[in-house]
Amino acid sequence: KILGCTTERLYMAQKTLKEGGIRNGQFGSNINTVNIIAAMFIATGQDTASTAEASWSHLTSELDPKTGALCMSLYFPSLPVGTVGGGTGYPMQKEALKMLRCDGDGPDQKERLAGLIAAFSLALDVSTSSAVANDTFTASHMRLARGETPQPHL
Repeated sequence: KILGCTTERLYMAQKTLKEGGIRNGQFGSNINTVNIIAAMFIATGQDTASTAEASWSHLTSELDPKTGALCMSLYFPSLPVGTVGGGTGYPMQKEALKMLRCDGDGPDQKERLAGLIAAFSLALDVSTSSAVANDTFTASHMRLARGETPQPHL
């Protein structure tokens, strides 16, 4: 109800997206984890040069045909984050880490930060694949567009 489609339709949309990615030589299988990775890396002072390898992830979905329950998970083989040193010391990045309760060098801070990034990424993948499944993806982008597309001046 919230996602605007059945679990079966969401499962089929994800399966189609995954198969299309495989046929096009895509590494991993996700919808757009790189958007969350880039935003969170900038906001929390992470090394943005690691965005490409950090965003490699694998989205899996399992549908129980009897109950209609859909189980989804997102696996990140490498999510290099830290909570001390480098860009984490800048005032705005330090504040972002504090808001997320990931500031300092305690034993659980970097694991918490990685977990939050993974959870946000999974949520965006669920939302985006739902928009594809319920045919609102393009309409939403058109409705929320910020003005005309700039045309090149030659």
